[in-house]
Amino acid sequence: MAGGENKNKVGEEERRRPNKHRSAVTCLQFCRGLVLSSSDDGTVKLWDLKTGSWLRDVVALQSRGAGGVVWRIRASDTRLVCAAGSRNGTEETKLLVLDFDPDQDQDPDPDPEAQTQTQSQDPEAQTQ
Repeated sequence: MAGGENKNKVGEEERRRPNKHRSAVTCLQFCRGLVLSSSDDGTVKLWDLKTGSWLRDVVALQSRGAGGVVWRIRASDTRLVCAAGSRNGTEETKLLVLDFDPDQDQDPDPDPEAQTQTQSQDPEAQTQ
């Protein structure tokens, strides 16, 4: 009977906190009143530091729940970098870079002449 009671408590906790990580937290990053957490469950979650409330999943690997892991994260005001992979080969090891800079797409095309001048000043670029 005690085992059944424990199982019911676990189910009740899952219903009350449906957005919690399903496995070990691998890394935390604090930024401007927010916390990002990565996990062995293959997700990166965003939390409100003051209230502890879940705000959203920022990353969810396709192989989450089947071996996908987000090992480490680093964040700035405009970018999130995640080291991800798996323990069982279901997810290729990679770096995921998410750029949240709203001005990034608004930059004009760079001057092609300026690119040529930069390239010509690099001796290694000329020999390769």
